[in-house]
Amino acid sequence: MNKSFFYISIIFFLNLSCDNKYKSESVFLGGQIINPSSNYLILYKNNSTIDCLLLDANNSFSKNYEKLDSGIYKIEHIPEYQSIILEPGDSIWFRVNASDFNESLVYSGNGASKNNFLMDMKLKIENENIFLSSKYSLERANHFQL
Repeated sequence: MNKSFFYISIIFFLNLSCDNKYKSESVFLGGQIINPSSNYLILYKNNSTIDCLLLDANNSFSKNYEKLDSGIYKIEHIPEYQSIILEPGDSIWFRVNASDFNESLVYSGNGASKNNFLMDMKLKIENENIFLSSKYSLERANHFQL
């Protein structure tokens, strides 16, 4: 009887500790830019500026947002930009080389997987567009030569 009560108590407390009501509502966003083209990064949502994040001496930045709505945001480091999905509870760190922005951008932390997936899909679509453009432009050129 005591053993079963002990095990039930442990299971109860483990479930209690995993409850989502304790999930943080804040969003942490940080990162490092290798070979930066400027000393800042801009965060947008719906074409409205949310924040301008200055790079420190290590070309890093970080900011904790206590209240940030879920959604698709845009990070811009002129002349490049990328969409990023942010939700309450996310803690995202990214690293990017500004010389090769899209191909070098990697996210880590809580919320990183959805953003890495978004980045992978963008690169696949770009590669598919390049392939299709080259295929159809070659066929069109061959067609006109006949």
